[in-house]
Amino acid sequence: MSKQSARAVAWGALKYWDVRGGHLSDVLSRALTGIDMAPNDRRMCQELVFGVVRWQRWLDHVAAGYMTKKPGLPLRNLIRLGAYQLLFMDAAMPVHAAVHETVGVAREVGLGRLSGVTNAVLRKIAASVEDWSNRRRSLETTDPGLALSHPDLLVDRWRSWMPEDRVLALMRANNESAAVFLRINTLRVAPEEAHAALLGEGIPFEGFGRHALVIRLGRGFGVLEDLPGFFDGWFYVQDPSTLEPVDVLDPRPGEKVLDLCSAPGGKTTYMAQMMEDRGEIVAVDVDARRLDRLRQNCERLGVNCVQPLLWDPHADALTDLLDEQRFDAVLVDVPCSNTGVIRRRPEVRWRLEASSWDDLEQTQTRLLQLAADQVRPGGRLVYSTCSVEWEENQGRVEAFLRKQARWRKMDSKLVSGWENGHDSGFYCCLNRD
Repeated sequence: MSKQSARAVAWGALKYWDVRGGHLSDVLSRALTGIDMAPNDRRMCQELVFGVVRWQRWLDHVAAGYMTKKPGLPLRNLIRLGAYQLLFMDAAMPVHAAVHETVGVAREVGLGRLSGVTNAVLRKIAASVEDWSNRRRSLETTDPGLALSHPDLLVDRWRSWMPEDRVLALMRANNESAAVFLRINTLRVAPEEAHAALLGEGIPFEGFGRHALVIRLGRGFGVLEDLPGFFDGWFYVQDPSTLEPVDVLDPRPGEKVLDLCSAPGGKTTYMAQMMEDRGEIVAVDVDARRLDRLRQNCERLGVNCVQPLLWDPHADALTDLLDEQRFDAVLVDVPCSNTGVIRRRPEVRWRLEASSWDDLEQTQTRLLQLAADQVRPGGRLVYSTCSVEWEENQGRVEAFLRKQARWRKMDSKLVSGWENGHDSGFYCCLNRD
């Protein structure tokens, strides 16, 4: 195990992500591998990485006021790192520590030549923190993309179908830290027993009133794997927004259910829980590694009714893979833009382009039709996303129904998580005549 400061690891993760992209949580996990770091420092490292990526447009705007030319990648991430501490962690981070320790990162990572300019820029920002905060607040209504650090592409899209106050509420929520929610797995433990065990260990948590099986962990809960009963399958980390599509599908004990795009298994194992692990769930996915995670999750949670199935869409027709079976209920949680989970995955906002939705339209339309083809007469189909985009949600379902005489829309909802402190998404339940 090697020793590195939390700020130096954060700088390395940010530099890696800037060059290679990817899921920010995976990038951070990779950066922390083999590093000997106390839990509090790990939490600080995560706060720095996720915070800088959330606010990078505003941070770059502030820094540009004190620099004569655009900085190179190493310096840019040093300045972002220090500016984030000064502008958004001021209550917990003394000014001298933010400046001094960030300058120290330059030396720690072998970039001592950048310590002078880093020090100069950060000291100028530190002298104007209140002024920058006031400027940002004043810009929220006139230039929300800059003030709330989102690309104008997304702001313009959301303004095209949402009122301005909802757009601003969504953007503000996207810049908050995501809470950690647990689903209590009643195949392993009763909710009362789970609550008592957490209370007995002094774990901070609260019930989530909109769903009886969900609890929200408080700050300082420690390490997930150390929670009582975690390895025994009492809990699954799962946002409440992902439970609603399963609730409306209403899988019942003894039914035959298909979960298309199933890995890593959050919705799959919740369906098994609702079915009391009786019946059959065929869990299909195209990613072998993620399907292995589904198997591991099923084992930990005590789920036995799931049959994982790897599908190569380039080689196998889905109906052939399924032996032309028909199902009582089908869930298709399609690949999407992920704009409903930007709070949890802040990097999403920066990877989307105008052309992103062209490819998604083809994929989502094809998967919805494939899912519909597997439903028996009288059966149920739920289409879901973790997107807030109209054309991926209501628009996709309406286009499907215009071509399908045998299907009726029973229920649909845009899950506006920005109003309730969790992720957002969409579902629509359809019945086949």
